[in-house]
Amino acid sequence: MAAATVEAQRKTLSAMSTTLSIKSTTSARLMDTCMQIVCQAFEMTPEDIKGPCREKEYAYARHTYCYLCINLDPMLTLKKVGETIGRDHSTIINSIKKCEQLRTSDMRYAKQFNACLDILQEAHKNVYRRLNEDRISMMRSQYQDQKGERESNAITIVRKFMDIMQNPQAPDEVHRTLQELGDLYLDARVAGF
Repeated sequence: MAAATVEAQRKTLSAMSTTLSIKSTTSARLMDTCMQIVCQAFEMTPEDIKGPCREKEYAYARHTYCYLCINLDPMLTLKKVGETIGRDHSTIINSIKKCEQLRTSDMRYAKQFNACLDILQEAHKNVYRRLNEDRISMMRSQYQDQKGERESNAITIVRKFMDIMQNPQAPDEVHRTLQELGDLYLDARVAGF
């Protein structure tokens, strides 16, 4: 479900890029806008994002900046985005992949990313009016969808655990039960618990 949401957001950002191109937004201006939005959402300065620091907060802001730039302007090259933050094109590719991964696995990051989208929407109200309302609502509800999915996964994992623990075990079934508990543990780790 989260992957479908990410794909829907990718399409929405693509539609936004078309609309922004129609509005004669240059790549440099768009990159400046993205930098301002990310700085505001992550409470950082452009120097922090461009700097060498590899701490999670700074890296996450860089990932968001790269993702927004590339997805809002299809004519923008990886090299050009990299030059603005002092990185090479392969780092930009990694940032885009990491952003997509984090949006589906890290709720705090998803919330910050959605804050960027909210700021972008506020800054370009007239652009958003032209976009499909279903796509916009999908983007804005990503956090709620992920939260609901995570809660559902937690309930399922707890139910499985209770079933395993409540069933009396014969000595020959102990190995199978331990295997089920191991699988349950892996499910919990994958779900982020």
